[in-house]
Amino acid sequence: MKLRGLIVLGLVLAFGAVKAADDADKDKEKLQGAWQPIAAIERGEEQSKEKLKNRKITFKGDKITVKHDEEVHDVTFKLDASKKPKEIDVTGKDKEGKEQQMKGIYELKGDTLKVCLAMEGGDRPSKFESPDGSKLIFVTLERIKE
Repeated sequence: MKLRGLIVLGLVLAFGAVKAADDADKDKEKLQGAWQPIAAIERGEEQSKEKLKNRKITFKGDKITVKHDEEVHDVTFKLDASKKPKEIDVTGKDKEGKEQQMKGIYELKGDTLKVCLAMEGGDRPSKFESPDGSKLIFVTLERIKE
């Protein structure tokens, strides 16, 4: 009887892992394309609309290209849609070429994407906020319809 219970438990856990991967793949597909930041708070400081209008974020495959004026940064991302809130990990290189990972959360509703990331290797945020003194950036983006 114990063996049967373990087999059932194993199947349930395996199905759950497959479903979570499926959900992450669906979200990844929905993210593909270009996005415009419409609001951003970094370390508690709201970014001006003027600054944001010169930024563009493009998801292609598992890569993100961030354009800010003439600067271009390429990073990779990984999603975990099984968590609440959903999680995103972004990996890129700092100015010295050292690999850096930012842990975050995301919420995707239609053509609006909210992302909150911990900068400088901080702990994953649990809420969509960036209070004063934090190492968090909270960005709201809208899909660019081309």
